[in-house]
Amino acid sequence: GGIYDGDLTSPEAQEAVKQVLVEFKNRASASGQLASGDVILVGDVVDVKEQVVAGQKYIITITLGVTSNAECSAAAEDGFVSSTVCSNTEDLGQHIIEVVSQPWMET
Repeated sequence: GGIYDGDLTSPEAQEAVKQVLVEFKNRASASGQLASGDVILVGDVVDVKEQVVAGQKYIITITLGVTSNAECSAAAEDGFVSSTVCSNTEDLGQHIIEVVSQPWMET
């Protein structure tokens, strides 16, 4: 199917964003970009697109980064901190990440 504007308020889109955050954190850690004490800096979800495939694909544009700023680390929850409470926004970059949801494949 075609790509269309997604609804960020839908529970499915919000779950896709959560998956993006976890995957970003795992990849940053695996690549050595996320050192001990660093946290993932989470900015705005800029855009969400959806596409019907063998499941539902979400194309999420989001600002994310990694910071070792002590103020940000102190405000972090589960290794994530919002850019609204962390002034270290120069570490943010825009990322486009695709997530495919196939609930029938999950066990």
